[in-house]
Amino acid sequence: MAIVTVEFFGRLTDRMGKSVSFDAAATATLGTVRTQLAKNHDCDDLLDPSVRGVINDIMVADDTQIKLGDSLAFFSPLSGG
Repeated sequence: MAIVTVEFFGRLTDRMGKSVSFDAAATATLGTVRTQLAKNHDCDDLLDPSVRGVINDIMVADDTQIKLGDSLAFFSPLSGG
């Protein structure tokens, strides 16, 4: 298991804050992290298909494996700054 920090942008910060720590299993994917965070924090907004997942500053699919030291983030639409 590895503790990873997950950052949130756009409207997700209203529900999740700027970031949370998450204990990810060695076999975790971005999708499993997304689903577990949505369940643990009662935030169905994370499950919206328009919310994009990012690992190490690259937009990736939910089936992408997470590795120790990865940086994770979720962006809601129109998260510009």
